[in-house]
Amino acid sequence: MRAAVSPSRCHFHLCVLTSSLLLLAVLLAFCGTGVSQETAQTPPRPLITQMVDEARLTTLRGNTHPMARPEFDLGTAPASLPMERMLLVLKRSPEQELGLRKLLDDQQDKDSANYHKWMTPEQFGTQFGASDSDMQTITAWLQSHGFQVGATKGRSVLEFSGSASQVQEAFHTAIHKYVVNGEQHWANATDPQIPVALAPAVAGVTSLHDFRKKAMSKLVGKYSVKTKQLEKPEPNYTYACGAVSAMRSFHMTSRRFTTCCHCGMREPTAPARPSRSLAVQISIQAMRIHSGLSLD
Repeated sequence: MRAAVSPSRCHFHLCVLTSSLLLLAVLLAFCGTGVSQETAQTPPRPLITQMVDEARLTTLRGNTHPMARPEFDLGTAPASLPMERMLLVLKRSPEQELGLRKLLDDQQDKDSANYHKWMTPEQFGTQFGASDSDMQTITAWLQSHGFQVGATKGRSVLEFSGSASQVQEAFHTAIHKYVVNGEQHWANATDPQIPVALAPAVAGVTSLHDFRKKAMSKLVGKYSVKTKQLEKPEPNYTYACGAVSAMRSFHMTSRRFTTCCHCGMREPTAPARPSRSLAVQISIQAMRIHSGLSLD
């Protein structure tokens, strides 16, 4: 004969089961976001705290292309010249910048809960992009000058289009015609200016010119029509090193970026967890230089 189960005991088991299901639901919710709860933060705080006053301006230094020089200048562009898909680059707060750097490190750290946990553009924008308030303020300012404005999912830039006259009115810089090496270009002649109130949230303006970026890579080898393959050239990565010209040095890319062998010098050993790739940093700096943006 089976013993009767008390109602209190049934209630206890039901509570345990319910708690377990709730815990499982919470864990699944966090796993689905791609980034652990440790990384999740509150929405970004607004960086724009003042009313926009067009009479109080600040200059965005380093936002003029290096080829926009007087010796290449052929005068002011037509007022109706279309200026399409310009980009207003937005700033992150210091807290966002620190959080982003930590996330980038954690994504490469096998001991971190965020190892290889990638974010969608929407998640990135929510956590590391501009606040809704700042986006609305800057968008309203651009639209007040007649620009058509569009946002990006990452909330790091605002795309806007208009004319040369609208650029001059809003950013207080004229678009000029330049001829460099026989090629015609349009570019802003001086660094743009924006209201002081917007400065905490605006890093700079890119695409105020049509100087196209040139590839920094070079194609090596010769394509063979007969074999339909690229014939690689003879490697030539060695050179004389030190006082003894017969001594040769070999450079190899590795975790230490370069290792110099047989020349009495070695690069310092990289830490076990490199924070960021040196090559990526160099590429970012080169991109900002070619875009006419400041390196600050």
